[in-house]
Amino acid sequence: MDLSDVSRTAILTLLGHVVASEKENIDFNDPMAALCLERLVAIASADEKKWIIRQKRMLNTLDARAMARRVETFDTIANLFISNHPKCTVINLGCGFDTRFWRIITYVDKR
Repeated sequence: MDLSDVSRTAILTLLGHVVASEKENIDFNDPMAALCLERLVAIASADEKKWIIRQKRMLNTLDARAMARRVETFDTIANLFISNHPKCTVINLGCGFDTRFWRIITYVDKR
């Protein structure tokens, strides 16, 4: 894949979602992040796989939880906006490996 620094940064955020989702007693759930990571690893070179695995091991629960809290804040804002404007269109620019679409659609389906 020849990952750039920008791509690596996006992967670190994705890893934070995965690690937070995997931890017990944490109410953050992002199964699409795990699926994205799985598919990303499947097409990564051997060196890139090693880098991804090493970064995932280094990411501690506290950092992953902080990332999850940030995501939850933005999800709450987006969900509130959608609730108040049910016919709106939401565009997520520059989202990289962001999985907000699947979390928000889950929220909308629960209403």
